[in-house]
Amino acid sequence: MAWLTGFVIACNGLRRRVGLNSLKRLIMGEIEQMQVVDRPLGRAERFFWLFDQASTMSFSFYALLEGELNIENLQLALNRLQQEQAMLRVQVRIDDNKAYFKAVSAETIPVQVLKTDVEQWREKILDQVAIPFAADTYPLIKCFYMPMKGRSLVFLICHHAIIDGLSVSGLMQRLLKLATNPVLLNEPIEKRANPRALDELLPTDYQGVKGRLRSLVHRSSEMREWYRYGSPKHVSVFEQSAKGRCQPKCVFFKISVTETSALLAACKAKGFSLQSVLIVAQLYSLNSLENKAHWEPMAISSAVDLRTQLIETIPADEVGLYISFILTALKFQENDDFWGIVEKAHVQLKSNLSRDAALAFWQNLPPEFLFGQTDKGAKRLLSISGILSPASSIISNLGPISYDGLSNAKVLESSFNLCPSTLTSLCTAVTTVNDELSIGLNYDGQKMKDKNVAVIADIMRILLLQAINT
Repeated sequence: MAWLTGFVIACNGLRRRVGLNSLKRLIMGEIEQMQVVDRPLGRAERFFWLFDQASTMSFSFYALLEGELNIENLQLALNRLQQEQAMLRVQVRIDDNKAYFKAVSAETIPVQVLKTDVEQWREKILDQVAIPFAADTYPLIKCFYMPMKGRSLVFLICHHAIIDGLSVSGLMQRLLKLATNPVLLNEPIEKRANPRALDELLPTDYQGVKGRLRSLVHRSSEMREWYRYGSPKHVSVFEQSAKGRCQPKCVFFKISVTETSALLAACKAKGFSLQSVLIVAQLYSLNSLENKAHWEPMAISSAVDLRTQLIETIPADEVGLYISFILTALKFQENDDFWGIVEKAHVQLKSNLSRDAALAFWQNLPPEFLFGQTDKGAKRLLSISGILSPASSIISNLGPISYDGLSNAKVLESSFNLCPSTLTSLCTAVTTVNDELSIGLNYDGQKMKDKNVAVIADIMRILLLQAINT
C-alpha cells in the first residue's frame, strides 16, 4: 500500500494549491479502486430498508465537544472513512424485484455546517432524524457540524439498513481521532474484505432451512415467556394510532461519575447485569405513570451485539448491521422488592442468551415474497410486524464509549437518538462516557406527551439512585 501512502501525502501537499473540492475528487478516484459492495440486502438490512419507507427508522449519533474543530480536517477525515468503509459508499437499487446494495462512484459525503443557539442543539439533531431517507438515496449517512461559542457538535444521521448503534459509535470515535490528528490521514489504508450480510455470518445451525426450523422452535419458547403473564401492554398514554410524519423527541438525563460507579458496584455485588436493572427501572416507571391498583404485564426489547457469535471475526470498527434483539416480559406490583424483580429480568435475559434467541431473531421475519419492494409492501410489513410483535419498548445500551487519542479536543457527551416506530412507545438510548451513565428516552411527540415522558424519566432516575443503597 506504499502507493496509497504516497498518494495521501501528495494530497496533503496539494491542499493549499488545489483546494478542498479538487482534493475530494482525487480521493474519490482512489475509492473506486477499493473493495466494492454489490450484493442483495440481507434479511436484517432489507427489513430496516423496507420498514423505513413506512415508519422512519433512521437514527443519529452525536458527540458534543469542548472547543471547535477545523472543518477542513473534519471533511478530510470523513473522506478517509469512506475509503476505509465500503458500506459508506452504497445505494439500494431494485433489480428484477430484488433489493441490492450497489457501490456508488459519486461525490464524497459532505460535512454540512449548521448554526443554532447553544441551548437548541438537541432539537437540531432531532429535526434531522425526522427527515426520512428516500428508498434509493445516496449516501445512506449524513454528517453535520455545529460550532457553538466555545463548544462544537458533530453528529451523524444514519440509515439503519447499513449500520447499527455499536458500529456508528466506533465510526464516530475514528472520525474525531482523524479530524484532530490530521497526520493519521497519511497512514496506509488497510485492505478489508467486502462486508457480508449478517445471514451469511450466522453459525451453520442458523442458516438455510435448518436455521429457520431451529429459529421457529426458539420463537415458540419465547412466545410462551412473552405471554406467561398475559398479553404485554403499552403504557396507556402511548397513542399508537397517531398518524403523520414522525416527530422525534428526547428526555435526557445523566447519572454522575460517583453515582454511576456506585450503581455498577451494586449490580456486581448482587450478581446482576446493568441491563436487567435498566429494564426494571423503565418498566416500573411506565407502570407508576398509570397509577393503577394492579399493574399490567409489560415488555422490553434489548439490543444484542452478535459479533462475537458469528463465524467470521468482525473488526470492532467495521460498519455494518450486526445487532439483534431479545425480549423480556415482566409483571409486578408497586410494593414488590426492586432487586427481586431485577433477578427475574436477569434470569430471562440469561436464558434467552444461553439458548441463542438473538441468533434466531432475524430468521423469524416474514418471508420476502409477501412484500415486494414498494410502498405498499412497506405498509404490509409494518402491519404484519405489529401482529407478530408484542407491545414493548426498547433499551439499547452501547456500554462504555472511549474517545482516547483526540488532540486538543475533549468529548463532553455522546449518545444517539431515534424515532420509535409505530409499534414502540420508547427507545431508550444508554451510553457511558467519561464514566457517566447517560440515558435518553426517545419518543414520538405525536404519540406521547412531553410531560408524561418527563415524569417517566424522573421516576427512572430516582429508582436507579435508590438501587445504590438498597
